Amino acid sequence: MIGIICDSGTDVPRDFFENDNILEIPLNVQIKDENYQDWKSISPEQVLEFMKNNFPKTSTPSYKTIKDSFLELYKKGYKKILGITISSALSGTNNLFSLVSRELMEEYDDFQAEIIDSINISTGSGNLVIKASKLIEKGFNFDQIVSEIKKSINKSKVFFVIPTLKFLRAGGRIGNVAGVVGELLSIKPIITVGEDGKYKSIAKPRSMSKAIDKILNLFKDFVMGETIDFCSIGICSKDDKSISFVNKIKNYLLEEFSIKDVYNYQAAPSMISHTGPGLIGLSVLIK
Repeated sequence: MIGIICDSGTDVPRDFFENDNILEIPLNVQIKDENYQDWKSISPEQVLEFMKNNFPKTSTPSYKTIKDSFLELYKKGYKKILGITISSALSGTNNLFSLVSRELMEEYDDFQAEIIDSINISTGSGNLVIKASKLIEKGFNFDQIVSEIKKSINKSKVFFVIPTLKFLRAGGRIGNVAGVVGELLSIKPIITVGEDGKYKSIAKPRSMSKAIDKILNLFKDFVMGETIDFCSIGICSKDDKSISFVNKIKNYLLEEFSIKDVYNYQAAPSMISHTGPGLIGLSVLIK
């Protein structure tokens, strides 16, 4: 049987983990001197409350947590495991997944694992998890699934807009000077992940409304001439403004591409720690 393991930074919709063969390993959020695990011991609401006056930090899962998770699936009978992580240029999780899987393959003759660096973040990575799950349901074998997911890496794209740069600046994700200047100019940056697996700012509108319009244009350019497999829309906070932007995106997808069903996701606490409230994300996987 085939199992899937991902890290919580992939922002896979929560209901996917009702499947017995999919397991999520939580990233860590550090608040003051305490460490918390995504979703298990801290919620998005708790992180957002803390961020009103503080800056949380994040870290990779422990070696033990990762090994225990792989063994949990293995002991359930999932002897072939596909691991999918956020970009190795943004996190050390992929390296830890690879280390653990190599050791387990040496320890267990019937254990097989393939670890894939999504070269992406959030649902840009999570799209690959969703696709892998669909391929398992369709009866694809392990080698076929690995091949299809690798082919899909450059077919997955995510665009984010965030209301403020201060949290990215505090976390070292952008330069201090660039962050300060952006704040002064009220820039609402649109961020994606480049081919090098690192954050890339691709537009700098000066209002959230204009930023959403720009994201929709970028989305259209990316999928031009291609067939859409599925889309996901994400938020950090469930405020009225965020919900209104989500509805605008859904209406656009329906009118422009006749897409009725869209995956909705709540960004993980660890992801929120780098962006703060008000983030809007739109991702797509093309066939």
